[in-house]
Amino acid sequence: SVKGNLLDGWIFPWKPKPFESWAVVDDPFSESGKCVRMTRTAAEKDAFAVVQYLPEMKPDTQYLLTFAVRVEGLVLSPGSRHAGVVANIWDDKNVWFPKNYYTSDMGWTRQGFKFTSGPKTNTPPHKSYVRLAISEAACTAWFGDVKLTEAASNKE
Repeated sequence: SVKGNLLDGWIFPWKPKPFESWAVVDDPFSESGKCVRMTRTAAEKDAFAVVQYLPEMKPDTQYLLTFAVRVEGLVLSPGSRHAGVVANIWDDKNVWFPKNYYTSDMGWTRQGFKFTSGPKTNTPPHKSYVRLAISEAACTAWFGDVKLTEAASNKE
């Protein structure tokens, strides 16, 4: 599962581009008291992201991904089909939350998405991770309280 502290287990960009920056900042409303702030001042055609690997994620299992997100100053890369702020679970399915990325400014908003992991999750070469990203856009985005929990029941 995702570790609650934004420093524990998260991999931050080692050498961000000159127009990208990140910081772990105080957030009195989150459970840990911290959140990650990511800033991109150019709407380039790639993504700026933080990642956490999920070695305990099981195949064919229903999960709930929850987080709080805030977006300011969003400018989308012209002509891009995959621009905005997004969370991504990579296993052998590669799912994006939301499917239509956040494409406008918004105050703190809690989000929750149920999904079923792929049948080959964490079977080589499928190493699962959660990624929080600004994709093909410029903005400042905050993420807090990121959690991945197994859904209460896997029976329909």
